[in-house]
Amino acid sequence: MSNPWFRLHHEFYKDPVIQCLSSENQRHYIVILCMKCDGTLDREISLSNRNRIICRGLGLDQEKAEVVKKILLGLKLIDKKWQPMGLSLIHISEPTRLGM
Repeated sequence: MSNPWFRLHHEFYKDPVIQCLSSENQRHYIVILCMKCDGTLDREISLSNRNRIICRGLGLDQEKAEVVKKILLGLKLIDKKWQPMGLSLIHISEPTRLGM
């Protein structure tokens, strides 16, 4: 599913799970959410190509991306395929107001 819009609720910053992440890893998680929203994570491509694309999006090499993946997996923010889980703090939808 490709969608040009998602909302990040204000509770995101004070969620205890999100607070466990460093600022850098919070950014990485938001990049993963954006990659989900634009359909990148849903493309039917090989695992190696998917990992290269994700590394590129995160601005990390494979080794550092695996560390980030372990952290996000451990907090149940993503699954083994980098798919976001527990999306209660975001809402993927179309904008409801003009200009948004």
